[in-house]
Amino acid sequence: MARMRREPLNDIEPIRDLRCLLERGARVFLGKTAFSELTHAGEIVEVGYDQLHDDVRAMGTALLERGYRGKRIALIGENAYAWILAYFSIVNSGITVVPFDKELSCDELVELMDRADVDALCHTAAHTAEALAAVGALHSQTGRAIETIDAGSLTSGGLAPDFLPFGRDELARGNDCYDRLEIDPQATCSILFTSGTTGTSKGVLLSHGNLTANIKGACELVLCGIEDVFVSVLPIHHAYEDMAGILSPLYYGCAIGFCPSIKMLPKCLEVFRPTALCLVPLYVETFHDRIMRAVKQSGREKQFAFAQGVCAFLQRFGLNVADKLLAEPRAAFGGRLELIICGGASLDPTYAPFYRSLGVNLIQGYGVSECSPIVSVNRNNEYKDDSIGRIVSCAEVRIDDDGQIWVRGASVMSGYLDEKDDVLVDGWFPTGDLGRVDEDGFLYITGRCKDIIVLSNGKNIMPQEVERCLVSCESIAEAVVVAGAETGNGSEHLVAHIVPDFESLDLSADEPEALAVAEERIRSEIKESNRKLVYYKRVAAYVLHTKPFEKTTTRKVKRFLLVGNLEGMRYV
Repeated sequence: MARMRREPLNDIEPIRDLRCLLERGARVFLGKTAFSELTHAGEIVEVGYDQLHDDVRAMGTALLERGYRGKRIALIGENAYAWILAYFSIVNSGITVVPFDKELSCDELVELMDRADVDALCHTAAHTAEALAAVGALHSQTGRAIETIDAGSLTSGGLAPDFLPFGRDELARGNDCYDRLEIDPQATCSILFTSGTTGTSKGVLLSHGNLTANIKGACELVLCGIEDVFVSVLPIHHAYEDMAGILSPLYYGCAIGFCPSIKMLPKCLEVFRPTALCLVPLYVETFHDRIMRAVKQSGREKQFAFAQGVCAFLQRFGLNVADKLLAEPRAAFGGRLELIICGGASLDPTYAPFYRSLGVNLIQGYGVSECSPIVSVNRNNEYKDDSIGRIVSCAEVRIDDDGQIWVRGASVMSGYLDEKDDVLVDGWFPTGDLGRVDEDGFLYITGRCKDIIVLSNGKNIMPQEVERCLVSCESIAEAVVVAGAETGNGSEHLVAHIVPDFESLDLSADEPEALAVAEERIRSEIKESNRKLVYYKRVAAYVLHTKPFEKTTTRKVKRFLLVGNLEGMRYV
């Protein structure tokens, strides 16, 4: 097979710290929109690159005058400009930000605030009640009293009412404490708590240098422009959304529209009309299923397939006619979508040709929070659909004898919060993922070290391979494969936890007999799936669930909740 020609990297200037990112934006993209939000009335409120810089400078001045330099401030809120203002104001003022998942319970917030030893909790206006409750609970449980900082709202009530006006007044009086502050690129500026798919959450220590190295590495591979519009829909506290959906687009001068909740996504796509989206596989799969369901209901499957074929054929010659032939499905994304960057979990590569036929280039990337997070990503015009892309220039990757991916470089964290044992080995971080690198330099994920199922017969099984086969069945919405208990002959078997696709079965999960009706069809599909697999990878039993599996905010299934839970197990 001929080797793929390597395209030169995009020319990206190095950035010293995140303050330099904003200063560059205000200078290079003066008058250009940076962020947009929707009011309750459906009107768009915009913030320019120059206003972003000025707002952060003012709030940063206020934070310094109030004595927060060198301290830690937790941050919680929805995807909104107020969150962004707080984030940049904190990290650019010599303060460490500790972003929290807005879906955390009060007890979980208290635990993480205590572990991170934060001095204040900053919140958007929409999360005032949760913040006050958490701070009160922290005081009653630990005796620690910390302050709350209201970041406010762009669309109602005003931004940071106790800080932004004060900071502006200080700047008007000539206060230059923010401007004089030297940022140490190697000092910790962010503590990110991992999502905890294995049941534990660790605090990742990242610096300005880690993040800016990753911005450069990501932008060298994925090209965007000042005309591009992103919609920020993934949880904003997460490393993937922060880097791929916010920081890297800001380098390119893109506009970013905020989607505060998944319920608002259709409206935000309609209004902001994005050209690019950062998504996780669940969203990619859901959009695909909705489009195909609508096509099926319209009775135009043949016409749709023909139009897809024509579009795919003409794209080989650089002609994109999807806007004309497939305008209706494209309208679901706002009508202008050109690029989807998918990360956060493994994606079935068969989705890429489907989206490309719609005029949307779907490319995969890979990262872990400990690496700021992007380790690799496919390029706009240089990709392999079953790969997670080329390795960023700020990182080295090696594969050890067991197949585990190790990463070293400028974007790798300094360590974990309060862990004395250094997880890094000569600067190398063990990702826990298994993979390989091909002759063209593309990285591939083959599984997770912790997910490997080792049966009593010595066979090693990657559950994801079996799960992909199961979810390709029409009646199965979700599947998680675990090891079953010992059977009478002393061997182990595979058990599949399954959530039926009740919609495809024309059933409601609330119906008392729904599982019983679905079971016969699902058992038949499991048997059919087993025929495609080698004997030791075949599912011997299953457990049916009426509700979707519990997931992290990046839509990864919390597998640890299912391991060992075999109540209601039935044999195929």
